[in-house]
Amino acid sequence: MKRLILVLLAVLSVAALPRTASAQAQPDTVVLAFSRQPDFLFPDYAVTSTAGFAMRVLYNALVKAGPDGKLVGDLAASWEVSADKLTWTFKLRPDAKWHDGQPVTAADVSYSFTFPADKDYTGLASDVSLALKGAQEYKDGKAKEIEGIKVIDDHTVSLTTLVPSALFLNLQGARYILPAHVLKAVPVKDLATSSQARSPIGTGPYKLIAWKTDELLTYTRFDDYYGDKAKIKNYIWKIIPEQSVQITELLGGTVDIVPEVLPDDFGDLKTNTAVKTLQLPGVNFTMLQLNQKNPLFADVRVRQAISYAIDRQSIIKAVGGGFGIEVTSIVHPSLPEYNKTLKGYPFNLNKAKALLAEVGWTDANSDGVLKAKGVKGVADGTKFSVEMGTFNRPLYQNQVQIIQQNLKIVGIETAIKVVDFNTYFSDYLTGTSNYQIGISGWFAFEQIPQGELLGNFGKDQPQNWVHWASTDEFEKILKDAPTEFDADKRNKLYWRAEEILEQEAVWVNLTRLDNLIAYSSKLKVPEVKSQSALFSSVGQWEWAK
Repeated sequence: MKRLILVLLAVLSVAALPRTASAQAQPDTVVLAFSRQPDFLFPDYAVTSTAGFAMRVLYNALVKAGPDGKLVGDLAASWEVSADKLTWTFKLRPDAKWHDGQPVTAADVSYSFTFPADKDYTGLASDVSLALKGAQEYKDGKAKEIEGIKVIDDHTVSLTTLVPSALFLNLQGARYILPAHVLKAVPVKDLATSSQARSPIGTGPYKLIAWKTDELLTYTRFDDYYGDKAKIKNYIWKIIPEQSVQITELLGGTVDIVPEVLPDDFGDLKTNTAVKTLQLPGVNFTMLQLNQKNPLFADVRVRQAISYAIDRQSIIKAVGGGFGIEVTSIVHPSLPEYNKTLKGYPFNLNKAKALLAEVGWTDANSDGVLKAKGVKGVADGTKFSVEMGTFNRPLYQNQVQIIQQNLKIVGIETAIKVVDFNTYFSDYLTGTSNYQIGISGWFAFEQIPQGELLGNFGKDQPQNWVHWASTDEFEKILKDAPTEFDADKRNKLYWRAEEILEQEAVWVNLTRLDNLIAYSSKLKVPEVKSQSALFSSVGQWEWAK
């Protein structure tokens, strides 16, 4: 019996439950159901796609993508670049304000690019700042300020790079600007736990007024926003871990939009006149991270074998209801930087077993579990028995159960470890923990992938949680690509980088499931092409008259 039948029965009792502030009862409110809360709302320290969605209405950058994908001004009213393509000068909008009413100034831009170059910085944007002239000297304590950052007046600032950057607007220009007047007095080492992490001050169309842990994030319209004002005053995230309950509340009127509908529910919702549905190409994909500090996964052939051992089509059918594709690259398939020639690792148990045997993993006593013999760094006789981590969300838990059975067939024994979502990414699956295998997801940004490739796979990058040692060729590509102004040549560089990642099986890429969305038929949502665009469009949502 399908889950939706149970959901419809549960709806009968919804009327007796206490109602949240629903837009169907209050036209000035829209309630969105999500299964989890963000980790941080400070962009530099947020690592989850959930945070990315939650921050979309809070922050702005110097530039943004326009309707056609081309970059247009955001906090910057205009800009110009010097003849040598090194110095970019931005004129800021004079009407931009922070959520606390303070004006946005060039000092905020200067601060936003300075603190990531501090020696105590532990966030994710150091390379954005270190590309600026004098940033490394500042980090090394040889300079008191960054030479490449100049505040010309309150609304004019220039940024100078070490080398000409063809991706300057895509990388530096798209960085969220942060409030200097709020954060400048906070030691850089303490920024991750500052007020900005949970009570952020931004410039976007909505401001956060309350965050009740594991229950609600409450936003309200920022009436001094410089752009088009949000059409609905209050925007509420209601945290409901069980996705079937989200549907119950949608049909009961206590929730207005569910951006992550389970496939089992989607077919029936498509025929329900009380709701509208969207099926969009997935912006998230899943992968296994194998800790290469562990000698079990140091040999590339083991990582390749595990890649071959997984039946992704079974995952797509069982978990995604058939809505999705196999993943071959971190780069989103809609982008020109996506390498269409990648073959991935098609399901092939024989090839997986052969590669493991080459390394020295054999089932010596025929008990179904591989044992080491001559495996570098592993004592002979050691069983290939590992812990596989996941967090408490069905999409991931269901996938690891299938993967567990796949790996068992080739002789790898796994014990599944379920961890709370926030703890998973703060303690379990990190660059400093001793996890063995962990499933994870990546929000594939629909933009030039320089930051994603560098941040996840670059040598000594804080988000290189698999501890891949990288290669000289890969590092050179990521150094050369931003300076290549010929887009075709730059794309070919990225295609080669993706080939290297595939050959090295740096991640065991899994599936990109379609994003299935349902919302009240009374809610008007603009046409969007991705889930991320849906979250960016919140200010345009409105209730039918």
